[in-house]
Amino acid sequence: MLKQEISNQKIEISIEEILKQNTEFKIENEKLKHELDYFRRVIFGKKSERFISNEPPLPPNTLFSQNVELIEENKLENLSEEIVITKQKTVRKKGGRKELPSHLQRVTTVIEPEGLTEDMKFIGTLVTEELEYNPGVMFVRRTERPKYVNPITQKIVIADMSSRPINKCIAGPQMMSHVIVQKYMDHLPLYRQLPMFKRNHNVDLSKSSFGQWVSQYVELLTPIYDALVKTTLSSNYIQNDESPYKVQTEEKKGNTHLGYMWATRDPQNNLVVFSYQKGRSSEHLHNHISSFRGIIQVDG
Repeated sequence: MLKQEISNQKIEISIEEILKQNTEFKIENEKLKHELDYFRRVIFGKKSERFISNEPPLPPNTLFSQNVELIEENKLENLSEEIVITKQKTVRKKGGRKELPSHLQRVTTVIEPEGLTEDMKFIGTLVTEELEYNPGVMFVRRTERPKYVNPITQKIVIADMSSRPINKCIAGPQMMSHVIVQKYMDHLPLYRQLPMFKRNHNVDLSKSSFGQWVSQYVELLTPIYDALVKTTLSSNYIQNDESPYKVQTEEKKGNTHLGYMWATRDPQNNLVVFSYQKGRSSEHLHNHISSFRGIIQVDG
């Protein structure tokens, strides 16, 4: 009987010790989890996640706590040899001409080379496509130039491309005429015309390319502008006025300065020409109408 009681007491003591050890193991396990989570953020987390100001400090005399200060001071230099992070280099898409949408109607013109080609071997076709626009209708003008090879001389024969206002431009003259009239006559900016092409015709055009095309076509109109200025200033009576507006240049991106658009009108022939100047003084007016001889009317 006595032996049984002693045995029961030993069992109870063993159970208590096991429970106590189990509790200690749970506490230690939680501490290790906390430390592991902390070091994961330090090593692998973003900079904003590596050190959190309100993070409770690590328990003293733990497995990792003695190394924390060293790692933070050296900014993980000791771990750089062990951790290799491979960053994939971003592959930039090469620029190139976008293919014109296939849903647009194609109007095809075939240009055959001069001379007889019956004895030649047809080897292919060189295709040039331009985006064109009729009022309310956008289509693609497709120019095909068959290529032939002379079986004797092995010389390739192909017709010359018809004259174009701007070489290698996917926008044809009809379309650009429409765009320029919309911009300068109907006061519809380019950034508004682009969404209209996308919405009405499902054609997505590059903003930068669009602006370059307009600039190149405007340059082609310079002789007409010069002739208009010459005709206007040949009159003996003109009217002048300037309008201020804010201008943004490439030299100061994000900032604007005040510029002036000078208008010169010949009331006798009903002609008007414009000239941009950086100021409104007589010096800038002289730059605009230096060749004029006659009466000038201004607003004082």
